[in-house]
Amino acid sequence: MHSSPSDYQACVAETRAAIAKVDGWLSDREMQFLITLSANPTCRGEILELGSYRGKSTIALAKGSRLSDGATVHTVDPLPPAQILRNLDRAGVADQVAYYHGLSCDHVPQWDKPLRLLWHDGANDRDTVEDDVQPLMPWLEDRAIIAFHDVLNTSGARVFVFAETVLASANFGAAGVCGSIGWAQYRKCPQDTEPHRKSKSSLYRKLARLYPFHDASRRMVASRLRYKLLRSTVAHRAIAPETWLRQVA
Repeated sequence: MHSSPSDYQACVAETRAAIAKVDGWLSDREMQFLITLSANPTCRGEILELGSYRGKSTIALAKGSRLSDGATVHTVDPLPPAQILRNLDRAGVADQVAYYHGLSCDHVPQWDKPLRLLWHDGANDRDTVEDDVQPLMPWLEDRAIIAFHDVLNTSGARVFVFAETVLASANFGAAGVCGSIGWAQYRKCPQDTEPHRKSKSSLYRKLARLYPFHDASRRMVASRLRYKLLRSTVAHRAIAPETWLRQVA
């Protein structure tokens, strides 16, 4: 697929209206990017979201999935479920979502389905993110996408796992950042990632410069301006669907 579904823009407008009053942290460009990921399957499989809060990203993923293969969005969150379930129902996507109430550590070990998209927006400490991701790696289909929220946000430590576990792996090729979402494409054969080696290494080096600001034990509060300058070297502008499709083709 080299072009996004014809009703992509209508879906974006519909999703924007559906999540306008839903609590959560998701910028407009990030919402559009999640729709791009779910509306343009790079392989067969399910969509798994770890951390849904009130359902902003869940709704975006479900709306996008309906434009393509209709993959179920499986989502795991420990918060009381009443509010998110109401939000999913109001957005008209309840039938597209399989909701699991609980901690990721209770549900991830039970996962047994091929994945085309893994979206991590749950607990943001390094150990938990690593423990969430590692058991799911074997379930990533060839060309599957893995994405993390807040890699350019000092509220947590997902950037470490994105860089050290994903970008540093020979099994991931095309990669980038949109807003604060870091993403990469999994390839079963490491040789298939070779065309992306230089760009991926460059992204890794730029993100590594941000590590001191994401490490809670040595966070550099007084250097906020320096963080912004270093952050600006990481391309994270909005990505048009067609541009992204060329990257993962």
